[in-house]
Amino acid sequence: MYTIKITQLAFSDIRKGFRYYNDVQAGLGARFSLVIDQTLERIRKMPFAASIAYDDVRYKVVDSFPYIILYKIQGNQILIARVFNSYQKPLYKV
Repeated sequence: MYTIKITQLAFSDIRKGFRYYNDVQAGLGARFSLVIDQTLERIRKMPFAASIAYDDVRYKVVDSFPYIILYKIQGNQILIARVFNSYQKPLYKV
């Protein structure tokens, strides 16, 4: 069984996305958070199912929102490094 640990940077990414989507439309931030939670649960259940971005960093595309989750598998822990908008210029390095 894997556990998920979210870095401060990733948590900040999620919070920024939540605020942005709430500014766009009331309640959309909650929908964004729900989809992020569902994606994290899929990662927890099947961490090796996602593609490798580089080295040992994997990425999972988020449904319904233009976001990508970058993570590493370290033993029985999944370290969520970043949750970023795919419209941003560079791919974050972990």
